[in-house]
Amino acid sequence: MSATPGPEIPAHVVVWAYRLILGRDAESKEVIRQWQSLGDAPALVRHFMGSAEFRQTRAGRGLSPESLVPADADALDAWHWLRHGRPAPGETGPVPPFLTLREALLHGWDTLPDVPPDAVLVEVDGRPHWVRGIAGDPYLRNAPNEAAMLQRLVRLTRALLPDGGEGAVLLDGGANLGLSALAMAAGAPRHARLLAMEPNPRLGALLRDNLARNGLAHAEIHQAALVATPGEVLLHDPASASVAFVTAAENGVGSGARHAVPGVTLDELARPLARLDLVKLDIEGSETQAIKGGLRSLRRLRTAVYAELNIWTQLRFAGANPLRVIETWAKWFPHVVHFTEAGPRPVEGVHARSKMVHDILMSPGRHDDIVLCFDLDWVKRWV
Repeated sequence: MSATPGPEIPAHVVVWAYRLILGRDAESKEVIRQWQSLGDAPALVRHFMGSAEFRQTRAGRGLSPESLVPADADALDAWHWLRHGRPAPGETGPVPPFLTLREALLHGWDTLPDVPPDAVLVEVDGRPHWVRGIAGDPYLRNAPNEAAMLQRLVRLTRALLPDGGEGAVLLDGGANLGLSALAMAAGAPRHARLLAMEPNPRLGALLRDNLARNGLAHAEIHQAALVATPGEVLLHDPASASVAFVTAAENGVGSGARHAVPGVTLDELARPLARLDLVKLDIEGSETQAIKGGLRSLRRLRTAVYAELNIWTQLRFAGANPLRVIETWAKWFPHVVHFTEAGPRPVEGVHARSKMVHDILMSPGRHDDIVLCFDLDWVKRWV
Protein backbone atom coordinates (compact mmCIF):
# COMPACT_ATOMS: atom_id res chain seq x y z
CA MET A 1 0.00 0.00 0.00
CA SER A 2 1.10 3.51 -0.74
CA ALA A 3 2.56 5.26 2.31
CA THR A 4 3.23 8.74 0.92
CA PRO A 5 1.34 10.98 -1.48
CA GLY A 6 2.15 10.36 -5.13
CA PRO A 7 0.68 11.45 -8.44
CA GLU A 8 -2.95 12.46 -8.54
CA ILE A 9 -5.56 9.80 -7.90
CA PRO A 10 -7.51 9.14 -11.13
CA ALA A 11 -10.91 10.84 -11.14
CA HIS A 12 -12.86 7.59 -11.59
CA VAL A 13 -11.25 6.24 -8.42
CA VAL A 14 -12.62 9.14 -6.37
CA VAL A 15 -16.03 8.75 -8.04
CA TRP A 16 -16.20 5.08 -7.08
CA ALA A 17 -14.81 5.71 -3.59
CA TYR A 18 -17.87 7.86 -2.94
CA ARG A 19 -20.20 5.24 -4.37
CA LEU A 20 -18.66 2.17 -2.75
CA ILE A 21 -18.05 3.65 0.70
CA LEU A 22 -20.60 6.44 1.19
CA GLY A 23 -23.26 5.20 -1.22
CA ARG A 24 -23.57 8.45 -3.16
CA ASP A 25 -21.90 10.59 -5.81
CA ALA A 26 -19.52 13.41 -4.99
CA GLU A 27 -20.98 16.88 -4.58
CA SER A 28 -19.21 18.32 -7.62
CA LYS A 29 -16.31 17.91 -10.04
CA GLU A 30 -14.38 20.41 -7.93
CA VAL A 31 -14.72 18.14 -4.88
CA ILE A 32 -13.45 15.22 -6.97
CA ARG A 33 -10.42 17.27 -8.08
CA GLN A 34 -9.62 18.18 -4.48
CA TRP A 35 -9.57 14.52 -3.46
CA GLN A 36 -7.46 13.61 -6.50
CA SER A 37 -4.68 15.80 -5.14
CA LEU A 38 -4.43 13.58 -2.05
CA GLY A 39 -2.29 11.25 -4.15
CA ASP A 40 -2.95 8.20 -1.93
CA ALA A 41 -6.03 6.12 -2.76
CA PRO A 42 -5.91 3.84 0.34
CA ALA A 43 -5.70 6.98 2.50
CA LEU A 44 -8.91 8.12 0.83
CA VAL A 45 -10.56 4.90 2.00
CA ARG A 46 -9.36 5.44 5.57
CA HIS A 47 -10.65 9.00 5.56
CA PHE A 48 -14.09 8.07 4.21
CA MET A 49 -14.46 5.10 6.57
CA GLY A 50 -13.53 7.31 9.52
CA SER A 51 -16.20 9.87 8.70
CA ALA A 52 -19.44 10.41 10.60
CA GLU A 53 -21.34 9.97 7.33
CA PHE A 54 -19.95 6.45 6.89
CA ARG A 55 -20.77 5.53 10.49
CA GLN A 56 -24.33 6.73 10.01
CA THR A 57 -24.66 4.73 6.80
CA ARG A 58 -23.45 1.54 8.51
CA ALA A 59 -25.62 2.11 11.60
CA GLY A 60 -28.78 2.96 9.68
CA ARG A 61 -30.69 1.06 7.03
CA GLY A 62 -27.71 0.80 4.71
CA LEU A 63 -27.54 2.10 1.18
CA SER A 64 -30.61 3.30 -0.67
CA PRO A 65 -31.67 1.30 -3.75
CA GLU A 66 -30.82 4.34 -5.91
CA SER A 67 -27.17 4.13 -4.84
CA LEU A 68 -26.69 0.57 -6.11
CA VAL A 69 -25.10 1.65 -9.39
CA PRO A 70 -24.09 -1.25 -11.68
CA ALA A 71 -20.36 -1.86 -11.37
CA ASP A 72 -18.26 -1.57 -14.52
CA ALA A 73 -14.59 -1.83 -15.52
CA ASP A 74 -13.90 1.58 -13.93
CA ALA A 75 -15.39 0.32 -10.65
CA LEU A 76 -13.16 -2.75 -10.68
CA ASP A 77 -10.08 -0.64 -11.45
CA ALA A 78 -11.06 1.78 -8.68
CA TRP A 79 -11.33 -1.13 -6.21
CA HIS A 80 -7.71 -2.08 -6.95
CA TRP A 81 -6.59 1.52 -6.52
CA LEU A 82 -8.46 1.90 -3.24
CA ARG A 83 -7.29 -1.43 -1.84
CA HIS A 84 -3.71 -1.58 -3.18
CA GLY A 85 -2.84 1.93 -4.35
CA ARG A 86 -2.35 0.84 -7.95
CA PRO A 87 -4.46 0.07 -11.03
CA ALA A 88 -5.96 -3.30 -11.76
CA PRO A 89 -3.74 -5.86 -13.50
CA GLY A 90 -4.27 -6.40 -17.20
CA GLU A 91 -6.40 -9.54 -16.90
CA THR A 92 -9.07 -9.05 -14.23
CA GLY A 93 -11.92 -11.28 -15.37
CA PRO A 94 -15.61 -10.39 -15.01
CA VAL A 95 -16.65 -7.43 -12.88
CA PRO A 96 -18.19 -8.54 -9.55
CA PRO A 97 -21.52 -7.01 -8.46
CA PHE A 98 -21.47 -3.59 -6.78
CA LEU A 99 -22.21 -4.94 -3.30
CA THR A 100 -19.51 -7.60 -3.57
CA LEU A 101 -16.95 -4.92 -4.44
CA ARG A 102 -18.19 -2.81 -1.54
CA GLU A 103 -18.09 -5.53 1.09
CA ALA A 104 -14.69 -6.78 -0.09
CA LEU A 105 -13.35 -3.23 0.22
CA LEU A 106 -14.88 -2.59 3.64
CA HIS A 107 -13.66 -5.94 5.00
CA GLY A 108 -10.14 -5.29 3.71
CA TRP A 109 -9.92 -8.30 1.41
CA ASP A 110 -6.69 -8.31 -0.60
CA THR A 111 -8.21 -10.27 -3.47
CA LEU A 112 -11.69 -10.30 -4.90
CA PRO A 113 -13.57 -13.55 -4.44
CA ASP A 114 -14.71 -15.57 -7.43
CA VAL A 115 -18.41 -14.97 -6.93
CA PRO A 116 -20.85 -17.19 -8.82
CA PRO A 117 -23.86 -15.36 -10.29
CA ASP A 118 -26.18 -16.87 -7.69
CA ALA A 119 -24.19 -15.82 -4.58
CA VAL A 120 -23.55 -12.63 -2.61
CA LEU A 121 -21.50 -11.62 0.40
CA VAL A 122 -23.66 -10.64 3.39
CA GLU A 123 -22.36 -9.15 6.64
CA VAL A 124 -23.87 -10.61 9.83
CA ASP A 125 -22.52 -9.31 13.15
CA GLY A 126 -19.41 -7.96 11.47
CA ARG A 127 -18.55 -11.22 9.71
CA PRO A 128 -19.00 -11.94 5.99
CA HIS A 129 -21.20 -14.88 5.00
CA TRP A 130 -21.70 -16.31 1.52
CA VAL A 131 -25.37 -16.70 0.65
CA ARG A 132 -26.71 -18.38 -2.47
CA GLY A 133 -30.01 -17.50 -4.09
CA ILE A 134 -31.72 -17.23 -7.45
CA ALA A 135 -29.39 -15.58 -9.98
CA GLY A 136 -30.57 -12.13 -11.01
CA ASP A 137 -33.21 -11.94 -8.30
CA PRO A 138 -33.68 -8.46 -6.74
CA TYR A 139 -33.93 -9.91 -3.23
CA LEU A 140 -30.55 -11.61 -3.62
CA ARG A 141 -28.94 -8.52 -5.13
CA ASN A 142 -30.10 -6.38 -2.21
CA ALA A 143 -29.20 -8.90 0.51
CA PRO A 144 -25.76 -7.36 1.27
CA ASN A 145 -27.57 -4.07 1.92
CA GLU A 146 -29.39 -5.60 4.91
CA ALA A 147 -26.39 -5.59 7.28
CA ALA A 148 -27.80 -2.89 9.57
CA MET A 149 -31.22 -4.52 9.83
CA LEU A 150 -29.66 -7.91 10.50
CA GLN A 151 -27.51 -6.36 13.22
CA ARG A 152 -30.66 -5.10 14.92
CA LEU A 153 -31.92 -8.69 15.10
CA VAL A 154 -28.55 -9.84 16.46
CA ARG A 155 -28.75 -7.19 19.20
CA LEU A 156 -32.36 -8.04 20.02
CA THR A 157 -31.48 -11.72 20.39
CA ARG A 158 -28.56 -10.85 22.67
CA ALA A 159 -30.74 -8.60 24.80
CA LEU A 160 -33.39 -11.31 25.15
CA LEU A 161 -30.79 -14.01 25.88
CA PRO A 162 -27.88 -12.41 27.73
CA ASP A 163 -26.37 -15.81 28.61
CA GLY A 164 -25.62 -16.51 24.95
CA GLY A 165 -28.86 -18.40 24.50
CA GLU A 166 -27.95 -21.54 26.44
CA GLY A 167 -30.69 -24.04 25.57
CA ALA A 168 -32.72 -21.45 23.65
CA VAL A 169 -35.20 -22.32 20.91
CA LEU A 170 -35.44 -19.88 18.01
CA LEU A 171 -37.89 -19.88 15.11
CA ASP A 172 -37.53 -18.02 11.82
CA GLY A 173 -40.92 -17.72 10.14
CA GLY A 174 -40.45 -16.91 6.46
CA ALA A 175 -36.77 -17.87 6.46
CA ASN A 176 -36.26 -17.28 2.72
CA LEU A 177 -32.49 -17.59 2.11
CA GLY A 178 -31.64 -17.74 5.83
CA LEU A 179 -30.43 -14.22 6.61
CA SER A 180 -32.52 -13.78 9.76
CA ALA A 181 -31.69 -17.29 10.95
CA LEU A 182 -28.00 -16.41 10.66
CA ALA A 183 -28.60 -13.22 12.68
CA MET A 184 -30.52 -14.98 15.47
CA ALA A 185 -27.86 -17.68 15.69
CA ALA A 186 -25.15 -15.02 15.92
CA GLY A 187 -27.03 -13.36 18.78
CA ALA A 188 -27.54 -16.67 20.62
CA PRO A 189 -24.53 -18.84 19.72
CA ARG A 190 -25.36 -21.37 22.47
CA HIS A 191 -28.93 -22.00 21.29
CA ALA A 192 -30.26 -25.54 21.39
CA ARG A 193 -32.63 -25.51 18.42
CA LEU A 194 -33.19 -23.34 15.37
CA LEU A 195 -36.36 -23.89 13.34
CA ALA A 196 -36.58 -22.31 9.89
CA MET A 197 -39.95 -22.15 8.12
CA GLU A 198 -39.95 -21.63 4.35
CA PRO A 199 -42.91 -22.82 2.25
CA ASN A 200 -41.49 -21.82 -1.14
CA PRO A 201 -40.28 -25.05 -2.80
CA ARG A 202 -37.77 -23.07 -4.88
CA LEU A 203 -35.99 -21.87 -1.75
CA GLY A 204 -35.87 -24.96 0.47
CA ALA A 205 -32.61 -26.39 -0.87
CA LEU A 206 -30.98 -22.94 -0.98
CA LEU A 207 -31.99 -22.27 2.63
CA ARG A 208 -30.59 -25.59 3.80
CA ASP A 209 -27.34 -25.02 1.90
CA ASN A 210 -26.89 -21.45 3.15
CA LEU A 211 -27.36 -22.43 6.79
CA ALA A 212 -25.09 -25.48 6.47
CA ARG A 213 -22.27 -23.59 4.74
CA ASN A 214 -22.38 -20.99 7.54
CA GLY A 215 -22.19 -23.42 10.46
CA LEU A 216 -25.89 -24.10 11.04
CA ALA A 217 -26.30 -27.58 9.56
CA HIS A 218 -28.29 -28.52 12.68
CA ALA A 219 -31.11 -26.10 11.78
CA GLU A 220 -34.50 -27.77 11.29
CA ILE A 221 -36.00 -26.80 7.93
CA HIS A 222 -39.79 -26.96 7.59
CA GLN A 223 -41.28 -26.51 4.11
CA ALA A 224 -44.60 -25.19 5.38
CA ALA A 225 -46.47 -21.91 5.83
CA LEU A 226 -47.41 -20.51 9.23
CA VAL A 227 -51.21 -20.17 9.38
CA ALA A 228 -54.07 -19.62 11.82
CA THR A 229 -55.71 -23.00 11.13
CA PRO A 230 -53.88 -26.18 10.03
CA GLY A 231 -54.44 -27.24 6.44
CA GLU A 232 -53.24 -26.83 2.89
CA VAL A 233 -52.83 -23.27 1.59
CA LEU A 234 -52.16 -21.74 -1.82
CA LEU A 235 -48.78 -20.08 -2.14
CA HIS A 236 -48.19 -17.47 -4.84
CA ASP A 237 -44.60 -17.57 -6.09
CA PRO A 238 -43.74 -14.68 -8.45
CA ALA A 239 -41.20 -15.72 -11.05
CA SER A 240 -39.24 -12.48 -10.62
CA ALA A 241 -38.64 -12.62 -6.87
CA SER A 242 -37.56 -15.09 -4.22
CA VAL A 243 -40.50 -13.97 -2.10
CA ALA A 244 -43.74 -15.92 -1.85
CA PHE A 245 -46.99 -15.07 -0.14
CA VAL A 246 -50.34 -16.50 0.85
CA THR A 247 -53.41 -14.43 -0.02
CA ALA A 248 -56.79 -14.45 1.64
CA ALA A 249 -58.54 -14.53 -1.74
CA GLU A 250 -57.93 -14.23 -5.46
CA ASN A 251 -57.33 -10.50 -5.46
CA GLY A 252 -55.32 -9.79 -8.59
CA VAL A 253 -51.88 -10.42 -7.17
CA GLY A 254 -50.37 -10.95 -10.61
CA SER A 255 -48.64 -13.75 -12.45
CA GLY A 256 -46.40 -16.48 -11.14
CA ALA A 257 -46.47 -20.10 -10.07
CA ARG A 258 -48.92 -21.24 -7.43
CA HIS A 259 -48.22 -24.13 -5.11
CA ALA A 260 -50.39 -26.00 -2.67
CA VAL A 261 -48.26 -26.24 0.48
CA PRO A 262 -48.91 -27.50 4.00
CA GLY A 263 -49.99 -24.92 6.54
CA VAL A 264 -49.01 -25.45 10.17
CA THR A 265 -49.65 -23.39 13.28
CA LEU A 266 -47.19 -22.13 15.84
CA ASP A 267 -49.25 -24.00 18.43
CA GLU A 268 -48.58 -27.27 16.60
CA LEU A 269 -44.87 -26.59 16.41
CA ALA A 270 -44.58 -25.38 20.00
CA ARG A 271 -46.78 -28.00 21.67
CA PRO A 272 -43.85 -30.29 22.62
CA LEU A 273 -41.52 -27.41 23.52
CA ALA A 274 -40.60 -26.35 27.04
CA ARG A 275 -39.40 -23.00 25.73
CA LEU A 276 -39.61 -20.85 22.61
CA ASP A 277 -37.57 -17.73 23.12
CA LEU A 278 -37.88 -15.76 19.90
CA VAL A 279 -40.06 -15.97 16.80
CA LYS A 280 -39.24 -13.80 13.80
CA LEU A 281 -42.07 -13.22 11.32
CA ASP A 282 -41.63 -11.66 7.89
CA ILE A 283 -44.25 -13.44 5.81
CA GLU A 284 -45.65 -10.88 3.40
CA GLY A 285 -48.74 -9.80 5.31
CA SER A 286 -49.58 -13.14 6.95
CA GLU A 287 -48.03 -12.20 10.30
CA THR A 288 -51.38 -11.76 12.04
CA GLN A 289 -52.61 -15.19 10.94
CA ALA A 290 -49.37 -16.80 12.10
CA ILE A 291 -49.61 -15.17 15.53
CA LYS A 292 -53.29 -16.09 15.82
CA GLY A 293 -52.36 -19.72 15.23
CA GLY A 294 -49.86 -19.64 18.08
CA LEU A 295 -51.39 -17.46 20.78
CA ARG A 296 -51.82 -20.30 23.26
CA SER A 297 -48.16 -21.33 23.03
CA LEU A 298 -46.79 -17.80 22.80
CA ARG A 299 -48.55 -16.93 26.05
CA ARG A 300 -47.58 -20.17 27.75
CA LEU A 301 -43.92 -19.78 26.85
CA ARG A 302 -43.86 -15.95 27.03
CA THR A 303 -42.26 -15.81 23.61
CA ALA A 304 -41.03 -12.56 22.09
CA VAL A 305 -42.16 -12.01 18.50
CA TYR A 306 -40.15 -9.91 16.05
CA ALA A 307 -42.69 -9.11 13.33
CA GLU A 308 -42.49 -6.97 10.23
CA LEU A 309 -45.22 -4.37 9.76
CA ASN A 310 -45.19 -3.80 6.02
CA ILE A 311 -47.82 -1.31 4.91
CA TRP A 312 -47.93 -2.57 1.32
CA THR A 313 -48.13 -6.31 2.03
CA GLN A 314 -50.81 -5.79 4.68
CA LEU A 315 -52.96 -3.82 2.26
CA ARG A 316 -52.25 -5.81 -0.89
CA PHE A 317 -51.89 -9.42 0.20
CA ALA A 318 -53.75 -9.55 3.53
CA GLY A 319 -56.41 -6.97 2.67
CA ALA A 320 -55.86 -5.49 6.13
CA ASN A 321 -55.77 -1.96 7.51
CA PRO A 322 -52.32 -1.53 9.13
CA LEU A 323 -53.89 0.48 11.98
CA ARG A 324 -56.20 -2.41 12.80
CA VAL A 325 -53.32 -4.86 12.49
CA ILE A 326 -51.25 -3.07 15.13
CA GLU A 327 -54.27 -2.71 17.43
CA THR A 328 -54.91 -6.45 17.13
CA TRP A 329 -51.31 -7.16 18.04
CA ALA A 330 -51.58 -4.76 20.99
CA LYS A 331 -54.59 -6.71 22.31
CA TRP A 332 -52.64 -9.96 22.18
CA PHE A 333 -49.39 -8.76 23.79
CA PRO A 334 -48.81 -6.53 26.84
CA HIS A 335 -46.02 -4.61 25.10
CA VAL A 336 -45.43 -3.26 21.60
CA VAL A 337 -41.90 -1.98 21.00
CA HIS A 338 -40.72 0.07 18.03
CA PHE A 339 -37.12 0.94 17.17
CA THR A 340 -35.95 4.54 16.98
CA GLU A 341 -32.51 6.04 16.44
CA ALA A 342 -32.11 6.00 20.23
CA GLY A 343 -32.98 2.30 20.47
CA PRO A 344 -36.10 0.28 21.31
CA ARG A 345 -39.05 2.32 22.58
CA PRO A 346 -42.27 0.89 24.07
CA VAL A 347 -45.32 2.27 22.28
CA GLU A 348 -48.25 2.70 24.66
CA GLY A 349 -51.76 3.81 23.82
CA VAL A 350 -53.81 4.06 20.65
CA HIS A 351 -52.50 7.53 19.76
CA ALA A 352 -48.84 6.48 20.04
CA ARG A 353 -49.45 3.34 18.00
CA SER A 354 -51.26 5.37 15.34
CA LYS A 355 -48.30 7.74 15.14
CA MET A 356 -45.95 4.77 14.81
CA VAL A 357 -47.93 3.44 11.84
CA HIS A 358 -47.89 6.94 10.32
CA ASP A 359 -44.10 7.14 10.74
CA ILE A 360 -43.67 3.75 9.07
CA LEU A 361 -45.98 4.81 6.24
CA MET A 362 -43.87 7.92 5.66
CA SER A 363 -40.54 6.04 5.79
CA PRO A 364 -38.75 5.22 2.50
CA GLY A 365 -39.42 1.48 2.67
CA ARG A 366 -42.95 1.70 4.13
CA HIS A 367 -42.09 -1.09 6.55
CA ASP A 368 -40.35 -1.68 9.87
CA ASP A 369 -39.99 -4.37 12.50
CA ILE A 370 -41.95 -4.45 15.75
CA VAL A 371 -41.28 -6.44 18.91
CA LEU A 372 -44.33 -7.95 20.62
CA CYS A 373 -43.44 -9.20 24.08
CA PHE A 374 -44.61 -10.05 27.59
CA ASP A 375 -41.97 -8.08 29.53
CA LEU A 376 -39.53 -5.26 28.93
CA ASP A 377 -36.48 -6.58 30.76
CA TRP A 378 -34.61 -6.96 27.47
CA VAL A 379 -35.00 -3.24 26.72
CA LYS A 380 -32.83 -2.44 29.74
CA ARG A 381 -30.15 -4.78 28.38
CA TRP A 382 -30.14 -3.26 24.90
CA VAL A 383 -26.65 -2.06 24.02
